[in-house]
Amino acid sequence: SHNWDPNETRAVIEAFQANEPQGWVLAPTDPDAFIQFVTTEMAAGRPVVTVDAPMSQPVELANMQSDHYKGGQLAAEAMLAQTGGTGSYLVLHMQPGLPDIGGRADGFRDTMTAAGAKVLEYAYPGTDTAKAAEAVTSALAGNPDLAGVYATHESAALGAATGLRDAGAQGTVKLIAFDASPEQVNDLKNGVYDALIAQQPYDMGYNSVQLVADTIRAGVIDTAAVPHDQPTGFEVITRENADQPDIAKFIYPADLNACPTGAPGS
Repeated sequence: SHNWDPNETRAVIEAFQANEPQGWVLAPTDPDAFIQFVTTEMAAGRPVVTVDAPMSQPVELANMQSDHYKGGQLAAEAMLAQTGGTGSYLVLHMQPGLPDIGGRADGFRDTMTAAGAKVLEYAYPGTDTAKAAEAVTSALAGNPDLAGVYATHESAALGAATGLRDAGAQGTVKLIAFDASPEQVNDLKNGVYDALIAQQPYDMGYNSVQLVADTIRAGVIDTAAVPHDQPTGFEVITRENADQPDIAKFIYPADLNACPTGAPGS
């Protein structure tokens, strides 16, 4: 689906069911909306592995996602290194009730608060970059001591960058964001961002497809021994390390043909 919308996801699922797939890799766009679907598919012997976000019940074979709360903590540590924790800070969430984005937001807020920093009420721009820009503009107007903005997802990051640039605050107010698309990394090098929290989407994609395929091939693995929670890690990308070879694998490729081949780490 084009948006983080369970209705769009459901339409895609229904379309693919006509092809009678033997298994699924699903990014659940709502923690509750796909419980029945996944339960039904698992019971029918069609394995489901979820990626990127959790469901409210562990009914799938396995879930591969980042430790989102830890990512928020890393973002806070990077922000504290940039600002020392003085002033106030804006968190651009997405929408209430999302455990993945919520973890990213809460990990940042809790770590900043523990360090004595002032975190403003969450802003909820959804995936609307214009709303994210407006939230930044409003925060700047109402908080002259605004020292940093933390964007929990890419669309919020794009909006935040626009808001700071339009206000002439780029570089003065620090901006830290989740994800590491090539455009974001270029913007990091050019001073738009001050740090990026990169996930490991390639590992999620590769390992989830491999697990579903091995499950379909009867006898390859013992599904009872498969751990449900399979978290992936992060890397904090800064201007100082963005060109280092060991960081390159964390930058999301613009061309899928540029993805590594073989098992992760090869």
